[in-house]
Amino acid sequence: VKRPEQPLKLVAEFTEMGKNSETIHVQLGEIAYGRFVRRFDDKGQPGGLTAGLISLERPIGSQPLPEGLWLVGNMPELDIDRWKATFGATRQPATSAAATDSPGSSTFTGFDLAVTRMLAFGREFKSLQLKGRRAGDDWRVTVSSPELSGDALWRPAADAGRGSIRARLNNFVLNAEQPQAAVMPVDSGERTAVEFPSLDIEAERFTFRGYELGKLEFKAAMDGADWRIDRLLIEGSGSKLDTSGRWTRAAGASRTELKVKVESNNLNGLFRTFGHADTLKRGAGQLEGTLGWPGYPYEFALNSLVGDFKLDARKGQFAKIEPGAGRLLGLISLQAIPRRVTLDFRDIFSEGFGFDRIGGTIKIDKGVMRTEDFEIAGSSAFVTMQGEVSLPSETQNLRMTVIPSLGEGVSVITALIGGPVVGLTTLLVQKLLQDPIGRVAGYQYNVTGTWENPDVVRVGRNDAAATDASVDPKKTIP
Repeated sequence: VKRPEQPLKLVAEFTEMGKNSETIHVQLGEIAYGRFVRRFDDKGQPGGLTAGLISLERPIGSQPLPEGLWLVGNMPELDIDRWKATFGATRQPATSAAATDSPGSSTFTGFDLAVTRMLAFGREFKSLQLKGRRAGDDWRVTVSSPELSGDALWRPAADAGRGSIRARLNNFVLNAEQPQAAVMPVDSGERTAVEFPSLDIEAERFTFRGYELGKLEFKAAMDGADWRIDRLLIEGSGSKLDTSGRWTRAAGASRTELKVKVESNNLNGLFRTFGHADTLKRGAGQLEGTLGWPGYPYEFALNSLVGDFKLDARKGQFAKIEPGAGRLLGLISLQAIPRRVTLDFRDIFSEGFGFDRIGGTIKIDKGVMRTEDFEIAGSSAFVTMQGEVSLPSETQNLRMTVIPSLGEGVSVITALIGGPVVGLTTLLVQKLLQDPIGRVAGYQYNVTGTWENPDVVRVGRNDAAATDASVDPKKTIP
């Protein structure tokens, strides 16, 4: 790569002059080499190039030249974002296919490049082999790399000159780290200097931050100053994530807002995907809501999440979870309780609590989740939780109520109301606990500290008033 202050020797050699065609040899230092054939008409007037080859970082041999103009060789870095920022301000009208494909045209016909590092649309990709050929106004490209492999159609004149990319990929990997150069500038607050093309991407194998998630479908396009995400669909391990939303950019800042729906008929497979294999047996569930965070869609961080969602899981069983493993899942499975209180719940929770339903509504503010109606209902116990859980600090400040069964799978609440516990509301549980029988059968705990080593303190019957004050539902966990 030539630096602006670096002088380089340029050598041009013409051979076969005076004939119907001549050959031009060009060398720029040891960076670029070229060989071109130019024809002349019957009157001796020069025409365009009929064949040509530009080679980067390696000399051109004596092989026959391909028809048209080709670019081959090695590129240490290809910054597509910078090229678009430099030349994208003035959108050129589409040229005709006849002009771009004519033998005398000097526009590029194709390329075959090995690229060490490429920046494109805010992302960094490494060790790519890029092959492309012009097809009229468009480009058909094949890419091969550890992060990206497959075929794409690039239409630079589509979408009012912003361009469009249709890609069908075998493998697509997005990592968390981002280079500074990938941060897009924002101009007057109404539009970015670099606009995104419309995207239609499908990938058979999609990996995000080290997690292999399955098949990917992604469709998005510019909508005024915003980038509209029409669909983000990920399917794998019996689970499906279906998302749509918008990435807004104004006043020098950007923000992502998404509607999220997750459905799974295999909760064990879903948790295995994220590194928690065999923490659940059986089970199906659904999560639906909205999430937002500052920055690009792929830049979400736990300490910036804002939104709300509803959870509904059914017919599963927690497996035995070792201390510290699963962390938040270990808290929900209630296996911390028998290790830290006098009352022995080992027969209910330690070896795996089977549940008929887990449900509740949850609000998130800067990564802190809050719930007032989280419930776990099973044949051996009914559990409610109220309070807060901090995702960034992995801590909690919860009130937990546990109502075990009387035996033979019959809970106290079932005996009192003559019906199943599934769908029982937290309000009804609180009313039942005011009954003398309920107070004997129901046990309340304050759960604080870290997920890995929670502090579980049982609240006695005479401490009901203190219990209400000990967990402040408005207090935010640092």
